[in-house]
Amino acid sequence: IQTVTITNTYSTGDTEGDGRAERIIGRALGADRSRAIIATRTGPEHHTVTELPLAVERSLKNLGTTWIDLYLLEGVPRLPVAEVLGQLAAIRKEGKIRAFGVALHGPESLAKAVAVTAAPPSCAMAPYSLLFRAAEEGLLPACAKHGIPMIASAPLMYGLLAGRFELADDVPPERA
Repeated sequence: IQTVTITNTYSTGDTEGDGRAERIIGRALGADRSRAIIATRTGPEHHTVTELPLAVERSLKNLGTTWIDLYLLEGVPRLPVAEVLGQLAAIRKEGKIRAFGVALHGPESLAKAVAVTAAPPSCAMAPYSLLFRAAEEGLLPACAKHGIPMIASAPLMYGLLAGRFELADDVPPERA
């Protein structure tokens, strides 16, 4: 397993504060946009033929940019996987996103995404840390098999592994 650390990467989602987090990142980067890598996610409520392109446009507007480096589908798509990934491939061809991936998908969903489309995801994102290693049982081997990198989300368990909380019970319920 190869580990890469990038310090100019910002990860957010259109559902975080109803786009507020994206707007904050967009304002903070301003003219420095080209020096940053931005990843943003959208949830299953936007995985429809009409809503997915609109969700990408909202994120572009919120971020104050003309492109998104990595656009992630969070959760299991409501449409057939081939249709959703095909739609993202078309949006990528337009130059609005540079790459797309899947977030919180299991090994079966990843295998299906690779099998049913000519436009497989560029990466997978899932929770992974020293305390939460479920990805090792299915997703990491599936990623390796298909040559798809995995991005670890919550690698410090929302601060628990960084000393922010003394005990696991101190982690707020919405983060536990």
